[in-house]
Amino acid sequence: MTKRLLLLDDAPIVGGAELFAIRLGTWLAAEPNDWDVTIVCPDPGPFAARVRDAGLRAQGARFPDLTPTAAVHWPGGIRDMGRVLRRAGAGGALVVANTARAQAFAAAARLSVRDAPPVVNLVHEQDTAARRSAKVVLGRVGRVVAVGANTAAAYERALPRQRIGRLNNFLDLAELDRALATRSPRAGDAPPVVGVLARLIPEKGLVELVEELATCPDDWSALRIGGGAQDAAYAAALRGATDRLGLGRRVELVGHVEDLPAFFAAVDTLVVPSTGHEGQPTVILEALAYGVPVIVRAPIWSPDFDGLPVARYATGDELSRALRVRPEPASGDELRRRFGPQQALDALQAANRLQ
Repeated sequence: MTKRLLLLDDAPIVGGAELFAIRLGTWLAAEPNDWDVTIVCPDPGPFAARVRDAGLRAQGARFPDLTPTAAVHWPGGIRDMGRVLRRAGAGGALVVANTARAQAFAAAARLSVRDAPPVVNLVHEQDTAARRSAKVVLGRVGRVVAVGANTAAAYERALPRQRIGRLNNFLDLAELDRALATRSPRAGDAPPVVGVLARLIPEKGLVELVEELATCPDDWSALRIGGGAQDAAYAAALRGATDRLGLGRRVELVGHVEDLPAFFAAVDTLVVPSTGHEGQPTVILEALAYGVPVIVRAPIWSPDFDGLPVARYATGDELSRALRVRPEPASGDELRRRFGPQQALDALQAANRLQ
């Protein structure tokens, strides 16, 4: 019997949540497990195009902005979502709302849809937990499943009466196998080449990282930053910081990275210096798959990484010490067990059954 998965996503950007949806859909489509996957998103749009490029089905729906000035457009978004939920309810689909705005429209539409299916609200980051809207939407409608221990803890504090499910971010198994096959030896005792993969925006902590590295110049040899300049002013500030600190020749901005094997082959350590409240950035799993140890700013670290070559730092001194450590790579079997797609699907199905 064919099982149906509907992923609802307003695609504010094609970011981590959207790539999670595509990875889950493509894994299910490649497995002989009778899943039919549809991603409901704005169409036309860049996310819908990426969905189709991945060989998945995109279904168009409106997700108007939730600011009061856009209120006139809300009924259209609710009607679109109502149609989606009616069809999903008739077919017994697993419905997963993948973004905060999608969760809001799903909650509103369920009020007027008879026999509406349950909705699993998948939360990827912690910031939404502090918003009043989270208590209104997530506290009353559907089950909440969080990506990672830190995100789960944030929603447990915000919604003390709800049982919060939990899953880990994941890599597609074929992608993981390709990464394991291309692992290359790390540098010996030489100062490491440090890599960062992040969009050039303030919450990624890149200026702070450059300033921290400037305090321990002997503990690293070069810094390669891969990522698009989403915020031009911040990109300029980053270049200004490297010049001001005399690091211009040691810091390279390589732009958007498509060739992950080449990037990870050229670095010895990945640093995730985000100052925001991300859940489990996929780049951590990618680095571990390629055999590259990871150092994360303290808010990003969680018990999910226990026993893996993932270190944490909160100060320049702690970063310096972490850069001098040469841990052994994580085993492929451990990564498959803890960060494979099956555990994610199992958690979503479990939350759906509990509703």
